[in-house]
Amino acid sequence: MYINVFQVRLRENFDAEAYLALDAELKEILRTEPQFGFLSYQDYANAEGEIIAFERFATEEGVDLWRKDARHRAAIKRGRKEFFASYHGWVCTLNHDYSFTFDPAQGDEA
Repeated sequence: MYINVFQVRLRENFDAEAYLALDAELKEILRTEPQFGFLSYQDYANAEGEIIAFERFATEEGVDLWRKDARHRAAIKRGRKEFFASYHGWVCTLNHDYSFTFDPAQGDEA
């Protein structure tokens, strides 16, 4: 699994409606076009206006296809021009995965 992590700060007076529309458009592309191997997206915002976002992909090839996709490249260019004060991104390879799900039938013995 591959994870793109983004740290984003939006400009003070950006067009929020236009930003959200572009964001929705990109997420729809990822959800509906299987060549990207897109698995999920999650983001978090803090009180200082910073957003941390996580995109999960099944393969490195999918990440690379998304990075090179003309629609994605155009959105990045538009983001630099209209929305972002700054951003930083990382592409990460998952080395270890673990989880826990509480089972009420087993209590804390699960």
